[in-house]
Parts: sequence; C-alpha cells; structure tokens
Amino acid sequence: MRLEIRNPKAEIRRKSEIRRPKSESLRALAPRSVLAFRISDFGFPSGLRISDFGFRVSTLTFLALLTWTLPGGPGVACAQDGPPVARYAEVYGRATNSFAEGVFFKPVETGSPELSSQLAPLIIQEVKEGSRAAVPGRDQFGSVGLTNGLPALDRARPAIYASLDAAQINGKPHTRLTYLWCYSLEPVQPGAGLPLQGIRITLDAAGKPAVWEVLAEDSGAELIFVSQDLESAALAQWGKPLPGRRYAVERNVSESPRVIVARVLEDAPVAMGPMVYLLAGTRSVSTVICRCMAAQVQRLAATRTYELQFCQGTSAEPLPVPARTHPGSGTAFWPGDEPAGNRLDRYLRLPEGF
Repeated sequence: MRLEIRNPKAEIRRKSEIRRPKSESLRALAPRSVLAFRISDFGFPSGLRISDFGFRVSTLTFLALLTWTLPGGPGVACAQDGPPVARYAEVYGRATNSFAEGVFFKPVETGSPELSSQLAPLIIQEVKEGSRAAVPGRDQFGSVGLTNGLPALDRARPAIYASLDAAQINGKPHTRLTYLWCYSLEPVQPGAGLPLQGIRITLDAAGKPAVWEVLAEDSGAELIFVSQDLESAALAQWGKPLPGRRYAVERNVSESPRVIVARVLEDAPVAMGPMVYLLAGTRSVSTVICRCMAAQVQRLAATRTYELQFCQGTSAEPLPVPARTHPGSGTAFWPGDEPAGNRLDRYLRLPEGF
C-alpha cells in the first residue's frame, strides 16, 4: 500500500513515479508509487555552502519566542540511566506498525527549488479509533506569534520551522537541515504529550540524506533512523551488529544506552523529505520512512497543509536554547548545536566514506 501524489510540474522519468491522489482513501491509490512534491536529482556538489540554499529569516523568530515561556536546554538528561530491553523491543516494533487512521500534513506548495523545501517532512498524525475530530486539539501543531505582546500558538495555521547548519564529520562538511513544530507554549507534565517535535536530517559526503534524528521521545530514548547506503557501508567496514544491537551502524549499548537506531530507510532515487508518523497523545515518533516505502496508515481522515518558515540556525548564529519537555524526557539536539558533529560520532559507528 503506497501513498501517491501527482505534481505535473515535478514529473520525472525514473523507476518511481510521483502522482497526486484523486482520493484521500489509501485504498484507491496505486500500489507502486512515491509520495513527493518537488524533487531534484541527488547531484549536489561536494562543497555545499549554507548560502547556496537561500535561507530566509522569518520576521517573527519562532525559536526565540519559545524561550520566553519554556526555559530549558539541549540534551536534557533522561530520568533513567537508559531504556530497558523492553524499550528497545517496543521501538523496533512500532517502527513497522501501521496506523488504522491518520491525518496527513503536507507543506504548502510554493514552487521553491531550495533543498530545504524538497526535504520538508510529510506528517502522518495518528487518530485514535472513535475520535470524532480528525485531529484532537492537543495533537494539532500550530504557528507561533504574538498576541498583545505575548507569545501565542495559532493552531488554525499549522507551521513547521526550518533551519540549516553544517557539521564537520570525518573531516568533511555535512549539511544538516532541522525541522521543528510546536504543540504547546505551556509547561507540560508527564502524560500531557510532548510540547514540540522535530526531525534533523544530516546529508552524507555525497549530499544524500543519510541520518534522521528525532528531536524528542516520550520515553527518554534517543531515536535515529539511517539510510540503507549508510548501514551497508557500516556493515562492510565494521562487520555484523554488536551484541544487543540490531544494526551495524550502532555503537555498543554501554557507550550509548539511550540511543536506538529504530530503522533503516530505503534509498530514494531522488531527494525527498521523510514521512514522519506521530503517535496520538504523546506525539512521539512511531516511525520515519522514505516516501518510496509502503505507507503505514490504512486510512486518511483528512489532508491538511502547513507553512514552511525559516529561522537562522547556522553554527555561526546559534538558535536560543530549546523548550524543556516534561521530566523524564528531553530534546536530543537543537539547531546550531555541536557544529563539530561529534554527537553522531559518539552515537554511531560511521564508516570512513560518510
């Protein structure tokens, strides 16, 4: 079962074909298709420059507003020393689970050729069976603005905020694109759901998306998804996975007990953003997949659009500290942090060619 969207202006002749569905029902969609908006070949130059992407600074900086009401910092420690073995099994299991029903969020089409637009995520928000609303208010992300001089969240205008920076990994520059979205401007307690969520994409030395890091996880684990190319290269260099691990790219459990590579993504034929599946209530990431992979939702209750807005986030101009999630969880990363790229070096067995 595959989602399918057609954009006549973005037609390409390759193994996969991009189409727009005539119906929101997944049952009506062709089985071998790719969900995509605007895409371009992977032929990015090896010497990527931040200025090449034409990032714009939003007039109202979303991330600065978050710090007014939600103090905190990156890498908030988990209350536990690490997730139990059962947590690993739960993460692996949900990565391949399918939602019975969901709401599909896609970016407003602007015609922008920028990589930041091409890699913008598609969101599938789980809707629990029997829910009257397509998306309960608590699971509806919004745009951040000012009302009477105070930060306010407008759920009627969903927005995802993007930033770009670069990291030195294995002595090579690697472009990173971060996408964040916000559910609440109020401090939250356990069980109330994460107040913000996001995904950071790190490109490999050839300019292809290779690592997808999840911003926040309700359990306190740190979830990472990697490309098949990266896993294959790690397997060739390091051999089989280490004890207690599922993939060759993962480090020893004792080195990074909270880090879990939840899944390996198929390599897309062209640059395209991931599909991010969010659990109802917690807003934790159930899975991340490539649009070229089979859809993991049986029915779409609705299709909505979001605005893609841009914030400064280079290593030279770091963003403010992030919002704190509830005790027992935290933000795994933040745009502009760790410009040296040592986070991925610590958490993954990156092959020399990465």
